[in-house]
Amino acid sequence: MGKLSVYLPPFAGDYSGACAALFDFRCLIVLCDAACCTKNYIEYDEPRWHRRKTTTLCAQLRTLEVTLGDDRRLLRQTVEAALAQRPDFVVLLGSPVPAIVGMDLEGMARELEAQTGIPAMGLETSGFSSYQRGIELALDGVYRRFGDRQRPRQPRVVNLLGATPLDLGAGNNAGLLREAVAQAGFSVGCCMAMDCTLEQVRHAPGAAVNLVVSAAGLSLARKMEREMGIPYVPFLPLGAGGAQALGDLLERAVETGRSQIPAPAPAGNAEDGILLVGDQVMTHSMRLALRAMGCARPVVGGSFFTADPDLAQPGDLFFQREADLIRALRSGQFAALVGDPLLARIPESRERKLCPLPHPAVSSRLHWDEVPDLTGGEMERLLQELL
Repeated sequence: MGKLSVYLPPFAGDYSGACAALFDFRCLIVLCDAACCTKNYIEYDEPRWHRRKTTTLCAQLRTLEVTLGDDRRLLRQTVEAALAQRPDFVVLLGSPVPAIVGMDLEGMARELEAQTGIPAMGLETSGFSSYQRGIELALDGVYRRFGDRQRPRQPRVVNLLGATPLDLGAGNNAGLLREAVAQAGFSVGCCMAMDCTLEQVRHAPGAAVNLVVSAAGLSLARKMEREMGIPYVPFLPLGAGGAQALGDLLERAVETGRSQIPAPAPAGNAEDGILLVGDQVMTHSMRLALRAMGCARPVVGGSFFTADPDLAQPGDLFFQREADLIRALRSGQFAALVGDPLLARIPESRERKLCPLPHPAVSSRLHWDEVPDLTGGEMERLLQELL
């Protein structure tokens, strides 16, 4: 009962994150579930599904198959679908039932590839981890399989890592981020994974720098830094001054060949703190923007999903359960709360100024059309309101 949520809904699971990261590829996704997890992803976690479709199959696992460990029917139907569709690759994803019984998705992927000649991978999603874990697995799997490590370095080319609607919403934030990169004097080579193609993934190892736009992209960015020497910048260009700050960070990363993790100026002595709840790259970038605008109030980042030490500042919070957020609100440190509109359901939030910033991984389709343009006037007004 320790993780019981009374006011907040279940957050997007890892299989939804993986499906979101794979949506734009010409691939066959097979979600090994009993017919409910696939519907959950399509109906509640993927805003692009209503504009166009991707090939996502539900395994419709049966009780006897799971009990006896019989995966022959699933493998046969997946082979038939792969041969009929001829996708660029096939991905098998897990859900709670395969996780509990120990279904060997990687072994099934190897057998599938041997029978069809089509590249296949099994990702050990379980439904018990956050959407960010699913995005990490998908990005790493696609890059590991298709990234061309011999690709020559392309100066002033940037990869966007960790871009999915679960953080950026159903609007045009991916396009706006591309425009911000262009304003900084760079070009986007690969946006993993919105408006992304397999050919762009092949070229990704040749980028000069990686721009990490959500915490889910940090794992791949660090992998590329270790293997290819590509520095990364975890940053979102928020509001009016974001593009200039982004340009400075990208220039320093290219010139020095070292990753740039910006640190905010220290807070003043004000007591009316601001609590930012959301993706860790988002909250860190908001804190930087507020400091650049002259905000002296304490600004604390909080997340239900990650607690990366490179982005954390003293006092930042990681919420393992809803009760942790309630405890933080009861502490009396915060006069303002920024986060998904569903946080207003928590009684303690009503005693503070609530600035809604929708996070589709939390509130799903209820507010995914209300995510503001991160580089435009909507975000600038939100920052000014906090000032």
